Amino acid sequence: WHKKRHHKRRLIQEDFITLLVSRLKSGGYIHLATDWHHYAEQMLLVLNQHPKLENSSKQLVLLEAIELSNAEQEIGGIVFSHEHLAKPHAGYVERPAYRPITKFENRGLKLGHGVWDLLYQKR
Repeated sequence: WHKKRHHKRRLIQEDFITLLVSRLKSGGYIHLATDWHHYAEQMLLVLNQHPKLENSSKQLVLLEAIELSNAEQEIGGIVFSHEHLAKPHAGYVERPAYRPITKFENRGLKLGHGVWDLLYQKR
C-alpha cells in the first residue's frame, strides 16, 4: 500500500494494535518486518505510542521516509505533531536468528533493498 490514499488499508493502525495488545499476554512479543521503509516508519510510530508496548531496540533513529511538514500529520490513525516526528525514536532490531529469510526477502536483499525488523514486548 504505497500510495497515500491506500495507507488506510495498512494493517498496522492504532485500532488494530490496541486489539492485538488486548489479546497478548504480559511479557509477550510482537515482531514485525517489512521491506517498505515508509511503512516501517509508520509501524514504528504507531507501536512506540502504545503505552503497554516497549520497543526492544536500544538504538534511536530519525525518520527518513516520512515527509516532515510543519503541520500535524495523521499516521496510522494517530495525529502527530511536527515536533514529535522530528525527534529521535526508539528504532529497529537486527533480524533475529529465529526469523527465516523468505525467498522474496532474499531476492530483495540481493538487489540492495532494506528490511526493517521491529520487536516489541508487552509490559
